[in-house]
Amino acid sequence: MIVPIQQKALSEYRRKIDTLLRMSEDIASAAQQGDWKSALEKQRCRSEDLESFFSLDQNNLAQEVAELVASGIRSMLEIDAKVTELAYAGRDTLREEAQQSQKQTRAARAYLT
Repeated sequence: MIVPIQQKALSEYRRKIDTLLRMSEDIASAAQQGDWKSALEKQRCRSEDLESFFSLDQNNLAQEVAELVASGIRSMLEIDAKVTELAYAGRDTLREEAQQSQKQTRAARAYLT
């Protein structure tokens, strides 16, 4: 049975986990759209929030809270694995885009000189 203080802690952890999961989904969405700049920016923000989240005193967590946290971590890792797959699959495209950008820059410089 969960006592009121544990229920409050469970609600608070659920809210924080939900926020972190939404951030993870936003990262994956940006990656799926090929917006790697946004994905990296969102990843940095999520990293800061994760660091803050895990700095909380978690020594005396109720079993329900511990299970919620573990479930949230598993979900985030699954989403991160998808983002890694997208990055790996898109690395050739990203490399080609970078090379094309460099060519365009060189062409513009040559034209201007």
